[in-house]
Amino acid sequence: MPISKVIEKHSENLILIQGVVGVYEGRTEENLPCIKIMVEKITAELQNNLPKHLEGYPVMVEETGVIE
Repeated sequence: MPISKVIEKHSENLILIQGVVGVYEGRTEENLPCIKIMVEKITAELQNNLPKHLEGYPVMVEETGVIE
């Protein structure tokens, strides 16, 4: 499944997790597609509640603060 469809399928549920402020398609250090989850602040609890992969794509967490 294309990464855009995976993001579309899962973003609504991810946004419901307290502290998550956005989801978008990004790139790994190896320039491979990944799913980026923007959070207000990275915490151990939040990292434990977020997936490491979604439908074969790696997930990366990015601390962005509050987005208005």
